[in-house]
Amino acid sequence: MMALFAVTMAATAGEVTITQDAATMTWTAGTDDTYGQGFSTTAEGFNLGLWKNKSTSEIVEPAKEIRVYKNAVLVIEAVSGEAITKVVITTTTTKYAVDMTANGVANGAVADTNAKTVTWSGNTNKLVLEATVGQVRVTSLVITYGEAEPVSQVEKPVLSLKPGTFYGPIELTCTTATEGATILFSKDGGETYNEYTAPIAIGTSCEVDVYAVKDGLEDSEHVTAQYTITKPYDVASIAEAVAEAANNTVVKFVKPVTCVFQYGSYTYVKDETGSTLIYGSGLPTYTNGSVIPGGFFGKMTIYNNLVEFTTEIVKNEYYTTASFAESTETVEPIKPTDVKIADITTDMMNQYIVLSNVTFDAETNTLVDGDNSIAIYDRKFCSLPETGTYDVICVVSVFKTTLQVYPIEFALAGTVGAELINATEIDDNAPVYNLLGQPVSRDTKNQILVKNGKKFINK
Repeated sequence: MMALFAVTMAATAGEVTITQDAATMTWTAGTDDTYGQGFSTTAEGFNLGLWKNKSTSEIVEPAKEIRVYKNAVLVIEAVSGEAITKVVITTTTTKYAVDMTANGVANGAVADTNAKTVTWSGNTNKLVLEATVGQVRVTSLVITYGEAEPVSQVEKPVLSLKPGTFYGPIELTCTTATEGATILFSKDGGETYNEYTAPIAIGTSCEVDVYAVKDGLEDSEHVTAQYTITKPYDVASIAEAVAEAANNTVVKFVKPVTCVFQYGSYTYVKDETGSTLIYGSGLPTYTNGSVIPGGFFGKMTIYNNLVEFTTEIVKNEYYTTASFAESTETVEPIKPTDVKIADITTDMMNQYIVLSNVTFDAETNTLVDGDNSIAIYDRKFCSLPETGTYDVICVVSVFKTTLQVYPIEFALAGTVGAELINATEIDDNAPVYNLLGQPVSRDTKNQILVKNGKKFINK
């Protein structure tokens, strides 16, 4: 299963170091019966697999690193049946060193961001590592294998949420890798313990103490974590929320906002005071004109100078998507504001606009209007056309110091905002012109025409 790696034996028997090296590896594309699309190989007695699983991203052939996208899996299996007792994953940067689910145990492979590693220990013939909160970029694996040491102590429990501040009630899941063990928990500092049978409901601030027991084994180590429950800061408008971005404030919208565009993790909204980006997956489906009820909350932040509202609160762990309600009200579709490239400023970030009669340069990915131009960044909101002149519906963005736009639609130049009518609906005797001011027949099709000062397209 999985990727081809350059493999070298470590000095100690029972340990293998596998280093990703595109120059010497050949990956085999395929499909796993359980985990779907991906790549696989066998190296030094281990089957290795990189599979799509529940990821929304297509798995790509590794080059400098193995990219285990969110909800994808990295599978390691001993061909001989020998036990895998430890795996140390080295990642490219601390940003991509995150805890992983191991054989279904949440955070079963634990990250050390300082060392850029994720480590799992246990006893298995097949290890399935799932990236549950972002991607893990793997550059090397160190696999320890052989007969495992006799088990004398219950594996300490793993908590589904890291300690931190939360802005509403939470549920805490506890697991242990020791089969048949009983987990005990306390929410009062260890005064009283209860048997864990379902996720622990936490509605007020407390310290949780958890450990596991099993007959014939020593009790596990205790795991303690402080969870602080507080309230987000109420805001009555987008302008109020945006003002809190520099402070990374967790805000709660008490009034509704209106969606102008949604694609994947990107939801753009507006109200009478401004516009913002809501960044986060798992939200209800909204369309242009959907009214999003008040009551949702998340963190206002600034990412590379772009102001955004994110559903991620506690890094890599806690999301506020459940606070978003389905839309039960719609308004007239929001029309993009017609602006000129020269007039775009950072104050317009996240606004829904149309750039009319601009030239798209497909080679440089820029939009040009006379002496003015702006870069586009392809967020895959739409397909990019050939070089030509278009009306481009987009949202304004910024990356560090560069203004740019994310295109949503490339329309025939002059068509955005034009009425779809029959020429006979506007005074039969009035002359009809094209956009160059030249007289044409009122029966002309597939062009933007002007009659009595109004733009229209013949049906």
